[in-house]
Amino acid sequence: MIISQLVKDFLTYWQSIKMDGQIIPLKSNFKPFEVPECVPYLSVLEVEDPSETIEQGKEDNSLCVRIKLTGTNVYERYQMELTGTNILDLFPAEDRHPLYEGFKSLIAHPAGIWRRMISPHRRNFHLYDESLILPLYDERRDKNIPILLSVAKDIAEQEFITYSEDGGHIQKGNEHLWIDIGKGVPGPFSGLTTNQFLAHSP
Repeated sequence: MIISQLVKDFLTYWQSIKMDGQIIPLKSNFKPFEVPECVPYLSVLEVEDPSETIEQGKEDNSLCVRIKLTGTNVYERYQMELTGTNILDLFPAEDRHPLYEGFKSLIAHPAGIWRRMISPHRRNFHLYDESLILPLYDERRDKNIPILLSVAKDIAEQEFITYSEDGGHIQKGNEHLWIDIGKGVPGPFSGLTTNQFLAHSP
């Protein structure tokens, strides 16, 4: 498991804007200009109508995680304007279920989630990236429904390849890790605390 410095810097900043006693920081305390190195890779996501899409157990494609804002690198990676898009719609229907389950868990039990993954894009190419998603509370919204901050950066395709001594190679699978931000992680998953995550080195 290799965690980039960009992701660690973003988590460090997120921790720094929490007020005393807070587990999740407020949106009003998030100042993107304080982490300029992360801004090109940043997305702000909002969940719409969670009481309908989650509690009543509708189909996966009914969950709407709306992209409200993206950085320039996100636009370049996806080769399209994403503002206003349901993030699940970016992926083929057959690949949405793990994403749906991940977002559903994040909303029901706020935590962080780190991923290194190969994602099939609906425009028939693959994205190789590392991402970290963390919650924020918006004082103007229901405090049981956090908005989500995502920072994601490109990874070279070669980083997903393992070479053997005989010259052969295999493609690595996706990796993901839950991060305990102070309230545990969604069951039945295990994870690391924020300090353990930040201390991790390859």
